[in-house]
Amino acid sequence: MSPAAGSRLPAATRVGRVRLAVADLERSVTFYRRVLGLRVLGEAAGFVVFIVSYIYFYSVRGRAGLVTGGPYAVVRHPQYLGIFIGLTGFTLLGARPIAVVAWVTAVCTYLALMIYEESENDRRFGDRYRAYRDRAPFIIPFFPRAATRLLAPVFALPKSAQYVAVAVLYVTLIAAAISFLRDRAFPT
Repeated sequence: MSPAAGSRLPAATRVGRVRLAVADLERSVTFYRRVLGLRVLGEAAGFVVFIVSYIYFYSVRGRAGLVTGGPYAVVRHPQYLGIFIGLTGFTLLGARPIAVVAWVTAVCTYLALMIYEESENDRRFGDRYRAYRDRAPFIIPFFPRAATRLLAPVFALPKSAQYVAVAVLYVTLIAAAISFLRDRAFPT
């Protein structure tokens, strides 16, 4: 019995391995963005991380002083992590050079803000903050401690030198993005 056009396959039908060949990349990207919602998923995941961290922080801040539990036990800056995840989803699936420039700008701006917050927390909470800093990664959860140790000399620099390092990183990333994206064609 062969199914008529537009009808469903019998429930017992099994489909084996499927290989996808893409003839029209723009149409495929649009499909994955709109139909499967991958862009929304990336942005939504970042939004959820941000909101959960925000609610937790403001619900315990008055009682705890230094907030080290909940999402703050995983990373020291979970709200910014949520922002980065959302922006990364937007940038990767936005397929526009300006989105890359905006991402680099936002990341470097928030890095500068995190440097400020780290020094303020160190000044305000002292040894308690330094012990917390040794336990919780800066922003990337589950980041290997060996890799974190490579960044230790940067974090040991005076705050002004750390800001200069962020500015150098910004200029380098913008130059790399322009160089990489310069000759690419993007859907309109």
